[in-house]
Amino acid sequence: AYLRSAGVEHIMLAGLTSGALLAAAALPRLEGIAGVVLWDPELAGSRFIRRQKSIHRMTVGTDDDDVAGVVPLLSLVLHDDAARWLGQARVQADSVAEAKVPTLVVPHRADEASAQLVRFRAAAPEAFDVHFVDGQENLLDVASSIAEIPAETIAHIVDWVHERTPRDSSPVNPPVRLNARVATTPAGVPIIERLGRFGPQRILTIETTLDGTTEADGRG
Repeated sequence: AYLRSAGVEHIMLAGLTSGALLAAAALPRLEGIAGVVLWDPELAGSRFIRRQKSIHRMTVGTDDDDVAGVVPLLSLVLHDDAARWLGQARVQADSVAEAKVPTLVVPHRADEASAQLVRFRAAAPEAFDVHFVDGQENLLDVASSIAEIPAETIAHIVDWVHERTPRDSSPVNPPVRLNARVATTPAGVPIIERLGRFGPQRILTIETTLDGTTEADGRG
């Protein structure tokens, strides 16, 4: 909706690992999607959560493992409700196919013989483009400071999208909001985030405050 309000008419979805679960879940509810890319898709949310929890415990092992109401993963902490939804989510080839949009699946070659991927490919229509890639572990399973960007994989995805994108250009004018309510405290106080610029280089900043307060109040 935001992209369309900005004037973008040709929209595709792309989901990386667990993002593929989100893309597949959203696809049936969206109209006018021009295509979908499932990159190294996690076909079962339960597997994703088990794997991320294991890596988190081995590499971080912080005290938040015992915090009630949350599920700590490698790079984020999920609310129990979100973890429960994700644990039940699946990427089903037939439900993706029902959207009748161009679909690119980019699995990790190490998963080529996995039972889940074999079943997915068996149920997938021939129209699905499947392109296996190597090196995903160097992107996702290491610290961000030493992660390797898979340039060849990204180039393949970009080329695939480009081939299915109209050549005609149109003006885009994204509406920009400088502040937004993003959450609410248990006491019911809105939490506000504001965009700003700082210093001579005009570095982008995001200030998080309670509604009606500023950082100067000591509560920002």
